[in-house]
Amino acid sequence: PLVPTELYALCVEAGGISRPAALEALETIPPARLNVLVYLLAFLREAVDRGAALPHHVAAVFAPALLRPPADQPLPPEDQSLPPEDRAAAEAFLLFLLEPDRAP
Repeated sequence: PLVPTELYALCVEAGGISRPAALEALETIPPARLNVLVYLLAFLREAVDRGAALPHHVAAVFAPALLRPPADQPLPPEDQSLPPEDRAAAEAFLLFLLEPDRAP
């Protein structure tokens, strides 16, 4: 995953708080991974802006690919992506990042 597993809890927690918290969590991602994530988010944001995808669909599809829990966190056998209790916050984290930047 682009987000290191050691930052999973921080990002999921930020997803349950606010966009500023999500942006602050982004600052902890290593630069090389952050560059790829920023590029991917720009592409996904453009797809949403053009109406090719809905933000919540993008979040539902990409959150499990971008965020993975540490190996020691058990996952239910039927779903090897995100624990059910974290799914909504992980998707919210991505939704916050898909929001267009606002001018002050």
